[in-house]
Amino acid sequence: MKSSPPVELHSQKRGDRSSSATPESIPWGALRRWEPALVVLLLLISLAFRVYRLEYAPPGLQHDEAFNAHDAELVLGGARPIFFEANYGREAFFIYLMAGFIRVLGRSTLAVRLTGVSCGLVGQVLIYLLMRQMFGRRVALLTLALSTISFWHLFDSRLGLRAISLPMIQTLSLYLLWLGLARRRRIYWILSGAALGLTLYTYLSARVAPLVPFAFVLYLAMVRQASLKGQWVSVGLSFVVALMVFAPFGAYMLLHPEAANARLRVLSGTLGQILSGNLDVMLRSLLATLGMFTFKGDMKWRYNLAGLPVFDPVTGLFFYGGLFLCLRRWRDPRGMLLVLWMVIMLLPSALTDSAPSFLRSVGALPPILAMPAVGLVALWDGLRRKGWRRVELAMLPILVGGWMILGAITYRNYFLVWARAPEPRAIYEADIAEAARYLNALADRPLVCISSDFALDLDRYALITQLHKDYHIKWFDGRQAFMLPAPSGDTSVVYIFTASAPLSPQMAERYFAGLLPVYQPLDPQGVPIITVYRLSPQDLAERRSMPPPQPLAACLGGDVDLMGYDLPEGIAQGETIRVTVYWRPRRFSRDFSEAPIFFLHLRDDQGHLWAQSDRIGYAAWDWEDGDLAVNWFELATTGDFPPQSYWVHVGMTSAGRKLPVIGEDGRALGYDLRLQQPTRLTRKPLLVAESSLPIGMRASVNFEGEVALRGYSLPTEARPGERLTLALFWQALTRPRSDYRVSIRFIDGKGQLQCEKTEGIWPGTYPSSQWYPGGFVRSYHEIALPATLPSEELLIQIGLVDEQGRELAAENGAKTVGKLKIKGRARVMTIPKDIQYPLRAELGDVVSFLGYSLVSQSVSPGGTLGLTLYWQARQAMSTSYTVFVHVLAPDNSIVGQKDNPPNNGDSPTSGWIAGEVISDPYEVPIKPDIPDGEYLIEVGMYDPVSLERLPVSLDGKPDPDRRIVLGKILIRE
Repeated sequence: MKSSPPVELHSQKRGDRSSSATPESIPWGALRRWEPALVVLLLLISLAFRVYRLEYAPPGLQHDEAFNAHDAELVLGGARPIFFEANYGREAFFIYLMAGFIRVLGRSTLAVRLTGVSCGLVGQVLIYLLMRQMFGRRVALLTLALSTISFWHLFDSRLGLRAISLPMIQTLSLYLLWLGLARRRRIYWILSGAALGLTLYTYLSARVAPLVPFAFVLYLAMVRQASLKGQWVSVGLSFVVALMVFAPFGAYMLLHPEAANARLRVLSGTLGQILSGNLDVMLRSLLATLGMFTFKGDMKWRYNLAGLPVFDPVTGLFFYGGLFLCLRRWRDPRGMLLVLWMVIMLLPSALTDSAPSFLRSVGALPPILAMPAVGLVALWDGLRRKGWRRVELAMLPILVGGWMILGAITYRNYFLVWARAPEPRAIYEADIAEAARYLNALADRPLVCISSDFALDLDRYALITQLHKDYHIKWFDGRQAFMLPAPSGDTSVVYIFTASAPLSPQMAERYFAGLLPVYQPLDPQGVPIITVYRLSPQDLAERRSMPPPQPLAACLGGDVDLMGYDLPEGIAQGETIRVTVYWRPRRFSRDFSEAPIFFLHLRDDQGHLWAQSDRIGYAAWDWEDGDLAVNWFELATTGDFPPQSYWVHVGMTSAGRKLPVIGEDGRALGYDLRLQQPTRLTRKPLLVAESSLPIGMRASVNFEGEVALRGYSLPTEARPGERLTLALFWQALTRPRSDYRVSIRFIDGKGQLQCEKTEGIWPGTYPSSQWYPGGFVRSYHEIALPATLPSEELLIQIGLVDEQGRELAAENGAKTVGKLKIKGRARVMTIPKDIQYPLRAELGDVVSFLGYSLVSQSVSPGGTLGLTLYWQARQAMSTSYTVFVHVLAPDNSIVGQKDNPPNNGDSPTSGWIAGEVISDPYEVPIKPDIPDGEYLIEVGMYDPVSLERLPVSLDGKPDPDRRIVLGKILIRE
């Protein structure tokens, strides 16, 4: 094994060659011939350490590993991306490497994890070779020995994450660079550049890796010019080759910056604050990074035994000693390479969120592990120079004993502490791993229903990677939903409830009463990892026949049939309303962008929204004909809710749009359905913290020591004619003496009153005379802004008026609580002469349609249809109508749709004045999977609350469909 002559870090006097001529003196000299055997032995120990119980520690696959395995399967299926965009984006090298392991070993946890093990072991070999070239066999062997038992290196090597590939490829690049520098051969420089370019395909932190050779070459040019003499062409070629290897990924980054930098943006909060001059953040991040070595390490259980530093105190002393020597002997290029390498590769942790991060610092791992070896060898040589032979002879057994103790500590920390702790078991999905083991052991093939916290996506990847058999599996989140699959002959159903989403007590009582789990293993804390039930076909049929407590019949957008519900008749202030909805899916959907989601709104008699819950729990891509499902929602009330009746409204959204509710007779009923039974909220004196209330803008107006206004919620901008909902938050300071009314005024910059409203505060329901001292009350008030308002800023003033009409005085006379910016627009009162296709139609007695213009007569599938509609107001109107633009296929199915108020809400019809002309542009997305042909365009207006269209007449003849047919467009590739 050929190596460059080692150069000691301390200065040598001419003629003094004791340290360099006999660097391997007793006892190291006697071990020289055993070096290859020692290297093999250490690597075998490292391998054993890294594959021991590999499928059980970590206790399962975390989501990033599962995502990598999923993408590796895509590679095996023929995909060849340069960068994997899912999951905030991931570099490709490790995933392609994992694909190779899966091809050889099959889809399994072992294949995923052995990818990391192989990178860790190869990285150890490379750091040994580099340290041997730079410092000699002692530093190399000690660095290899330390890496073998390092908790950090062990941890990262046992994961199927791409980070561990960074130190492997980067060390290879620097090893080849050192050979090129020492042996002055161009081929090493070229190969080093190729490895440097490949480094950028490994992990996000690699984006700073090119700074290491660049800074080192710059250092040599300033300090050791002779070492680069005659090698500048080789240096240049090295960087050119690196750019050539990086070029495909670099081109991708230029063309797709959003995707390539998505993960960086998530982590760049700290960097942004530092760049903005926040020195406090920079100092805290720097101190946290420096403290990771011996004080406090990464606090995230996902990547460390929370808080465990890199080194124990003794090894840490040698680390600091090695670092001190490297800095002190700054003219020695070996030490400076380690320093530059370490400092630069620590930047991704120091400049991003949650420092220190062991994962983002992984590029600094090789030089960090080498520093204690440098310090230890320096101490050893110092003892030899002083003639302390007995101490020198005793160091080898001390080192071996200390190494064994540290190895035992690492074993305990990793296998007995970290792997058994509840936090890693949750993060690494120990319950999903246990479910996979259970299913792999089954003799039959039942239908499987699994409840987990990431049932919609990530847990599927984790389970599939660990399954050795194919099952028909349906997923749901048992914390919010339950489902009963359609019967399938004599096939039984196995329900698996994971620790992350256990069986709801209510569902257990309704559907599993009298049934005992068939399998329920416990974790080290005695908590069930999974709970498994098996239902026979007869058991399933009985449970499917159970009727909902309250029947209901309606359809949501053609996707879901509502079958019933359950909710309490009454609760007290501050309690939570639990609503259960029973439903049946109608159709199957695999398009994630169209996945339907339930919404439940809690509203009062006037329709004001008080609470909301949006969820699904059983994803559309698992729906099948005959499935039955249950969702439950929790609507929390707070102390500012007035005691009165509240109504639950249920609806569904898909692709960001609300789906229409269709009644039994086929008529559209609106965008949500009010359940038939209200819930009565009874008064309960409840003192709540002001900070817990949803106050948009804080205020403090004290009305004669009785009532105080604590804040309000209102948009900061509005348009003329817009209807606004103002929420006011009151606090009773004492028992109010009167049933007060609120006075709301909007004042312009000249002090002129532009809008005013005075009305009671919950009259007949919860008037102010019933408020209790210290309690909060929220009130809602509808404000109709005049359509003629110009662009200006209005002051908002709030007052209280008693039953005799006297307005209460405000403390300090201040009743102005905020401002409202009116976003006016220029009025057009003449009909444009450039309307491409004039067409006159009347919509009721309020709006005239004047015609339209098209951007193009044809559009491609998946493209966008551009058009502009022209309207004229026949009179002022109080309703803000919604415009619909539909592109219809020959069978009248909708292939393109855009519904919104005119000008995307900037010109609401409630702000129009008589005679005003509105130019209303639209870009209508067209479905991608439609055949070429002619398609019809229809437009019109409807009330967004009732969904009732405005009547349409052309040439005095009413249109039965209440629509305006514009004509046909051509859709073709």
